[in-house]
Amino acid sequence: MSAPAARPGAPVEGFRTAPEHRHPRGRERRVRGRERRVRVWERRVCSAGLPPLWAGRCTVLSEPARRAAAVRHTAATLAALPGPYRLVFALLMRVFPAAVVLADPTGPFRGAADRTRPRRVADRLSAVPGCAELLRVSLALALHGALDGAPDGAVYGQLPGAPPGPPPGAAEDRAPLDLPRGSAAAPRRGPR
Repeated sequence: MSAPAARPGAPVEGFRTAPEHRHPRGRERRVRGRERRVRVWERRVCSAGLPPLWAGRCTVLSEPARRAAAVRHTAATLAALPGPYRLVFALLMRVFPAAVVLADPTGPFRGAADRTRPRRVADRLSAVPGCAELLRVSLALALHGALDGAPDGAVYGQLPGAPPGPPPGAAEDRAPLDLPRGSAAAPRRGPR
């Protein structure tokens, strides 16, 4: 015996759907709250001293525009993590400046001419548990944000000031993939 098909009932007087119950400015508040969390994480990333170490590891992150995009992407990703992970990263970022000082205690006294200091400190911190993971994860996020991310309002993957590309969803001029026929990823070619 099968169950009868569910039929939509007539609207009940005074019944409101779920979107009508939501506050009209609820989305705006959520966006503002998310932006506030991202700004807090941007300050944490910068105060931990991560951007100069990223630039010491990868020269592409020494450009100010790319470094800003890297900080923004890293902060947005860390702000979106679940609570326990955010707590661990926040604690690591609090301890990280002390680890930087311990990794190269005489560095600040050498002057600004020492351009190899960020690389040297990053290499030394790569051997310290906790700091190594923070440096590795944040560098990966920073590179993704600097090289693949786009600033707010720009087309994803397009650098600021570059000529606009094709609109999203437009056909791309790419050669088709040469996948073996019958594989799960291969597109079907005509009827079988």
